[in-house]
Amino acid sequence: MHGEGIFAYGLWSLVVINIALFVFFIMSFLVPFRKREWRSMGVTVAFFTALFTEMYGFPLTIYLFTGILGTKYPVLDPFSHANGHLWVTLFGGGTVMMDIIHLVSNGLVIIAMLIQWPSIMAIVMAPILLTVYYRLSRSEEQDVIVKFGDEYRQYMIETPMFIPGLR
Repeated sequence: MHGEGIFAYGLWSLVVINIALFVFFIMSFLVPFRKREWRSMGVTVAFFTALFTEMYGFPLTIYLFTGILGTKYPVLDPFSHANGHLWVTLFGGGTVMMDIIHLVSNGLVIIAMLIQWPSIMAIVMAPILLTVYYRLSRSEEQDVIVKFGDEYRQYMIETPMFIPGLR
């Protein structure tokens, strides 16, 4: 496909559909009411926007790395969807490598989408998103303490904050 002018990017309708789908899914479970919840939702939507824009819209990460990767991979076409997957390109390419990367990344998707599809924006947004949600959780804990008092404080002692069945 190199040099044929057929690219798997610029699929802006797919960007919009994916963002809408993910936002709809989140909003069906977590409807924000307070200002800080809307702020957290905004960060989440920004993360999905950056992720899907780079995945289907414009491969900014590959475009920026083309100068560096061009010396090692002189035939690298940054606009080819197969070459747009940074991990596959760095590990030698091919469908087998793509399958291995997807198996590993799907198994670790709880950790981050950065393994399957690394991008500059995802790397920047992931720690911000985690920090915002941690602060939101702490804030909501204070609200619950006000409402339930010592009963909830005892629950906090017995139950970990994010993974209740861990202890």
